[in-house]
Amino acid sequence: MGTTMTKRQKMISYTLNFYVTSILMYMITQNVVANIMASYPDVADYTVKSLTTLPTLFGLISTFAMGPIAMKFDKTKLLILVMCSMGIFSLIFFANGLMTGPFWLYYVAVVFGGFAMGSFAPLMNLIIGENFDEANRAGRIASYNVTNNCGAFFILLISGRIAATNNGANWPYAYLLGLYCFVTTAVFYVLIKKSGYRDDKAARAERAVANAIEEKPNVKFSEIPKKVIGIVAAIGILHCVFYIGLNAYYTNVSTWINENGLGTAAQAGNATSLVRFTLIIMTFLYPFWTKVLKNWMIPCGYLLGALAMVCMLKIPSIWGVYTAAFFVAFGTSIAHSTIYSKALNYVPENFAPISSTVVWGLANSGAFFATYVLAAISGALGGGMRTQLMAGSVILLCCMVVAIIIFVVFNPDKKKLSA
Repeated sequence: MGTTMTKRQKMISYTLNFYVTSILMYMITQNVVANIMASYPDVADYTVKSLTTLPTLFGLISTFAMGPIAMKFDKTKLLILVMCSMGIFSLIFFANGLMTGPFWLYYVAVVFGGFAMGSFAPLMNLIIGENFDEANRAGRIASYNVTNNCGAFFILLISGRIAATNNGANWPYAYLLGLYCFVTTAVFYVLIKKSGYRDDKAARAERAVANAIEEKPNVKFSEIPKKVIGIVAAIGILHCVFYIGLNAYYTNVSTWINENGLGTAAQAGNATSLVRFTLIIMTFLYPFWTKVLKNWMIPCGYLLGALAMVCMLKIPSIWGVYTAAFFVAFGTSIAHSTIYSKALNYVPENFAPISSTVVWGLANSGAFFATYVLAAISGALGGGMRTQLMAGSVILLCCMVVAIIIFVVFNPDKKKLSA
């Protein structure tokens, strides 16, 4: 394949891009966590905050399960199931919040949200891997990240304003935005059929024949060099630690604004939507940053995350939060697509499902462990959000050093790893 997309490739790309505009619906909880605390005064703040990270735990489980499942079942049908699950997550939060129902029902909701969160990217990356060559995969991943974050920008902006009405008592209505998940599901079903992409048994057999003609044989797991397995695991663990550090921002931004008198859920919505807006702009610029930064994409992304924490600590106003949001997004945008494209490119094509899910699962487990790791470090240093932000910045600087060693000094590629 060349750099110019065929009509079929364009249709597949457009379909995936539209699909992801509603997948980050679970992030509404970041905006309303302070309001949920007010609605459930008998529930510990720590427990309420876990609603922002627990989807990652269930996402981790579904991510690792999705690799083998995707090798046996139709990925388009799985994606339909995934988005419907995110819609169910939103409706449970809406109904239970409206009635101030039992808190445990939110845990049921996060199971659905976590399943969707952990499953969508591996499935989409696999479809991209099947339809685009190595040189174009990172660009396609970056492309769907643009529309993904475009959808999240409006979701977070609107949800923050809805949650702020009636002195924050209307926060459950923010989750009605989840109805949009069912719209994207229906549109995806129609467009993916029009694109001509199929993933039934016959289509898989045809792809296997095409791979054989192109001399892309199915490689056994035992034939994959240990260096390949090692580097895939290493980058997954590294990105996991990155997310632990970065979540010092995500888990604290709403309460930081509230407790420091910087604003309400509306300002929290502004901050979280600014992250998504910046991701949109910076991901559009992904080809430019690739040319400029080359092997420094991931180390620079991690450094920008550390700078975000410093801004929160050193600028005592809402503008410190907004500046931090900008750096969080900038860093994520240049590191994210690069990491996941490497997971696809390092391994033989028939093991791309496993590689993609391993890296995605390891990386996103960081968001779950972040709450506990940051709380433990903070507790050891005297407690408080400030110590969590300081810990996050140190963690991210350490990630930067390791990334320089792996991607700049060692700089692996498929040929080196297979030697």
